[in-house]
Amino acid sequence: MGGGVCNAIILFHLWLILIRDIALFNRFFQTILLPRTPLEIMAVLLMFTIVYFGRTSFEVTARANDVTFPLFVLFNIALPLALTNEFNSETLRPIMTAPYWSFLASSLAACGWYADLFVMGAFLHMLHSSRQLTAGLRRGAALAAFFLSSVLLTEAAVFGPSLPGNFIYPSYSLVQQIHITDFLDRVDLIMLMVWFPISTFKIVTIYIAMLTGLAAFMKQPDHAILNKPVAMFLIISSIVSFRSTTEVFSFGNYSSLPIILVYQPLFLILLAAGTRVYRKRRLLPAAQTAPAANGESSASKGSGSAWKRLSVKYPYPTWFKASNALLAVLFLVVTAGFLLRPRLYWGSVTCAILFAVLMLLFVFTTFAEMKTAED
Repeated sequence: MGGGVCNAIILFHLWLILIRDIALFNRFFQTILLPRTPLEIMAVLLMFTIVYFGRTSFEVTARANDVTFPLFVLFNIALPLALTNEFNSETLRPIMTAPYWSFLASSLAACGWYADLFVMGAFLHMLHSSRQLTAGLRRGAALAAFFLSSVLLTEAAVFGPSLPGNFIYPSYSLVQQIHITDFLDRVDLIMLMVWFPISTFKIVTIYIAMLTGLAAFMKQPDHAILNKPVAMFLIISSIVSFRSTTEVFSFGNYSSLPIILVYQPLFLILLAAGTRVYRKRRLLPAAQTAPAANGESSASKGSGSAWKRLSVKYPYPTWFKASNALLAVLFLVVTAGFLLRPRLYWGSVTCAILFAVLMLLFVFTTFAEMKTAED
């Protein structure tokens, strides 16, 4: 009974995430690209897409995502370089002058979006090692934090600190500022060619997680049986739930965190307690529950790029501890920057530069975690 209630709450949260993301996806195209096209038409086209992928397993979506994700990373790296001629250093100064409570409030609002990572728990059965899941989630969170910080820095350097807050889609407005001579001045269309499949695969991933949970909740052997009715229910509910794009963003920014705090901390405590009880009853051997002490493998030593050779030089626990240490130092650097800004201007500038360097190192250590976890 208790497990069924917990599953029902998680499925309800997945439904809330899906109607939010589907509404954002459809309203972006209606607002920016196709203002005369009815919202229902784009919703139906998206429904056909998720129904197609819902017939398959998550492996198909993951392999399709592997094709476009490198282009997405490349465009995020190239975005600041393409806008260097639009940079204005005056808009970045003075650094860290905003009130610290505003910084904490914005960070808490972002936590609600980051918590969508719990969706990957629906695919635990596809992994043979919990260490791979931990390393993968940490690597994804590090990349997301790095690219988000890069985009926010670029927005502040191009538009200033206040103007992006008045845009509905500040990142899209940022891309529109790219002008590579008079020949290539619509780079935003190229960016959309990469953003579209990435956003679609995100929705499909959460959708398959919901189908998997529903199939387990209803004791169905195959989640494809629920594919079409669930997709239709999601599309209809996303259309009737929000009246404008502003309502969707308000729901994502101000409702996600309270919803998560209501149940997820309690669920994590219950999950940890249940896992400990299960291990004691089953008497699982330590070899199945603890990661291996040595993350190196003979096949990976001395092969691959310099980054890969360096990553397999040390075992997984070493990189795990290094990532945790860098994460703690990052928090200390941000705190020091806010403490130094009223008294020493160059102290806050130094902390900002140090934050960027440490963020790069954090991305590398999580990359090394992933490589050693696979061995």
